[in-house]
Amino acid sequence: GFDATPTNVLLTPPPDLEVDSINVATTARAGDPLSVQFTVTNYGASPTAENYWNDAVYLSTDNKLDASDLLLGNVGHAGVLGTDASYVGAGSFTLPNTLSGAYYVIVTTDSGKLNILGYVLGIGLRDIDQLVHQRRVVDLG
Repeated sequence: GFDATPTNVLLTPPPDLEVDSINVATTARAGDPLSVQFTVTNYGASPTAENYWNDAVYLSTDNKLDASDLLLGNVGHAGVLGTDASYVGAGSFTLPNTLSGAYYVIVTTDSGKLNILGYVLGIGLRDIDQLVHQRRVVDLG
């Protein structure tokens, strides 16, 4: 048997994680550590379903994240992030000895959902956690 009356199921409003700011030195030396600090806020209508994810830090020669960019490393975040709540992530990454010139520092939050074909999944969609990245320029000259 079955119940002939349909059940109305409403979607839970999703979280919306955004990188609000990045703090990094404006100059660095190849081969030395680069400290990166950033703030992530959940602007969505509900807390995150996951309680652990990684934020990724990249160097890019332009201000767009794509497959040619250098992943410096990941910073893990533990804990559910409630609506309008924020956290500060930080990491220190050793720069390759071969770098010189100006680079953008790009941070993506919840980077496990990143499609490294040159775009970030979820931008403009409200049915999954959004991945938003911020950029800062660092001169490695």
